Amino acid sequence: MKVMRDDQAEALEKLRGSVRAGRRRIVMQAPTGFGKTVLAAGLVESARAKGGRVLFTVPAISLIDQTIEMFYSQGVRDVGVIQAMHEMTDWSQPVQVASIQTLQSANYRRRAW
Repeated sequence: MKVMRDDQAEALEKLRGSVRAGRRRIVMQAPTGFGKTVLAAGLVESARAKGGRVLFTVPAISLIDQTIEMFYSQGVRDVGVIQAMHEMTDWSQPVQVASIQTLQSANYRRRAW
């Protein structure tokens, strides 16, 4: 797992603080190259350590494989993909990666996760 830079560690702690404060709709924004996916992998690992399941959404189908590659490089390997005909589709995995477009489609809105 990559070691987080100071700014990433600070952002992660602020996100955790928001969760501890009971906030439910938390948004984090950062520029390209900040390492948002590295940060997300840290959050996923924390959730998994507590037995949680994770749905990680990306804004475009083209970012699915890139996200999976980054998660794998960070040690997050229990990943399934919610996308038609993707080789990693596996609803049993506790971490799911999906695009917003896929989740909005009628085929996936009715599926229970």
